[in-house]
Amino acid sequence: MKTIKIAIAGAGNIGRALLDAIYEQADAFEQKHGVRLRVTGVCNSRGGLLDSAGLSPKKIAEQSAFTPGLAGRNFVQQVDADILVEAGPSDYVTGEPGLSYADAAIARGLHVIFISKGAMLLHGTQLLERARKQGVAIKYRCATASGLPAIDLLERAFANATIEKIEGVLTGTTSFILDKMQSQRCSLTEALTEAQALGMTEPDPTNDLNGKDTACKLLIIANAVFRTQLTLADMSVSGIESVSTENIATACAEGKTPRLIGSVTRTTNGINAAVQLQYLENTDTLARLNARDKALRISTREFGETILAGGSSSRDATIAAAMEDLAQIVRL
Repeated sequence: MKTIKIAIAGAGNIGRALLDAIYEQADAFEQKHGVRLRVTGVCNSRGGLLDSAGLSPKKIAEQSAFTPGLAGRNFVQQVDADILVEAGPSDYVTGEPGLSYADAAIARGLHVIFISKGAMLLHGTQLLERARKQGVAIKYRCATASGLPAIDLLERAFANATIEKIEGVLTGTTSFILDKMQSQRCSLTEALTEAQALGMTEPDPTNDLNGKDTACKLLIIANAVFRTQLTLADMSVSGIESVSTENIATACAEGKTPRLIGSVTRTTNGINAAVQLQYLENTDTLARLNARDKALRISTREFGETILAGGSSSRDATIAAAMEDLAQIVRL
């Protein structure tokens, strides 16, 4: 039976959760896909651990066993692997450390799965082209709203369609906050506190609130689908930080629901992208989402309007999305 060797760059909460999933689901994965999964390398920013025969969960848990300095390109150049999973932090300014990991992996002929967003946000078009020339795959569902299979739908079902517009809710945290403000008549601070208590936000929720998280996901999708190279500087981005209880009360009285909407539109002058708070009619599908869900409304010349909704915001959804990316590479 074929064995697929996996290296994981990033041993934080998500990286460790993915490791747990790989070990826990190994037998089921083998039965379903006919391949055996083997983790042969793990690293963090300080060092790494390698074993071509496979690393056990116990060995990975022993941080003292990590070799200092075995990280970054050094790690990728030495690990015996078929797939690199990049699960480090997202840097929206440099794209590091994901960019260096991906560069080194593609050069070696490794497939890449991105969980972080930075590298795909800033260099997605170039990375996808390099991977195509090298004959390897890049999967990045986790960087574009995890539980929502947006990229899968756009790249497969609409591969030959003329996409005119994509809009949607890509950050479930903002919908949760806005819905709490609407249903409980509480302040944004109170709703945010509840979201944090439920573990729905990053330790620093700024990027959720100011629209940047939505913008980054939208740009990754837009650049991949429209083959553009848009940056954050090319789009108008605003968030929900200034929404008040009075704004919410007015929306309720008018039969509307607030949602943070990201949109990208094909125009005669090029591709326009924006993120802004909108007050939607209560009958709108995007207004009727469950608080934690995400959604995309895709308008094409050939098929009209298609709506993809669901994909709750959670760590479990992120891990499941990474496992699905892994399965897709295995099926290549």
